[in-house]
Amino acid sequence: MWSTFLSLFTGSNKTAVYALAGVVAALVLAAACGLCGWHYGYQSAESTGKAALATVEKQYADASANATATALQNFERETQRANGIAAQLIETRRALSSARANITGRIEHAAASVPADCAFGPEFVGLWNDAHGLRAGALPEGAAPGGTAGQPGQTGAAGAGIRGNASVADLLAHGRDYGAYCQGVEAQRDGLMQFVTEGK
Repeated sequence: MWSTFLSLFTGSNKTAVYALAGVVAALVLAAACGLCGWHYGYQSAESTGKAALATVEKQYADASANATATALQNFERETQRANGIAAQLIETRRALSSARANITGRIEHAAASVPADCAFGPEFVGLWNDAHGLRAGALPEGAAPGGTAGQPGQTGAAGAGIRGNASVADLLAHGRDYGAYCQGVEAQRDGLMQFVTEGK
């Protein structure tokens, strides 16, 4: 058997064996080069992919941080604007309260200049309340005391209207309260409009 194997390396067989060995060596070398190239390409692509992913992740983190910072700045700015408008509204309410106190002090004197028997009957009171869109207009005459409850210049809530046989003082006190209510609503409306229009 050994002699048969050795006989392959003699003469023309020897040339064929060398050629075959060269082809096999070339194939092995090509396969090794291909494998090395694939491995290098895989590592290179993996590194490139990881770098690209890291870049995208950093961009996302930066964008998220920037968006959060911008949203926080906007929130703080809008909060300061709202607080400024709220402070204006508080000042307006103080002024309205001061005006109400001033008017209250003048009601008794103004009512005294009207004859004592001057009172407004239930029909007038009902019409007055209906004209102002107030709740008390539908109440029967005896359902509650007059708007002043026996004390000149004192009424209930501005939305409650006047009741019973109203006096001049009742009407003046109601006008005072309802006027302050309307001015307060107007101030709130103006503040809201200011907040909305300045925010655009």
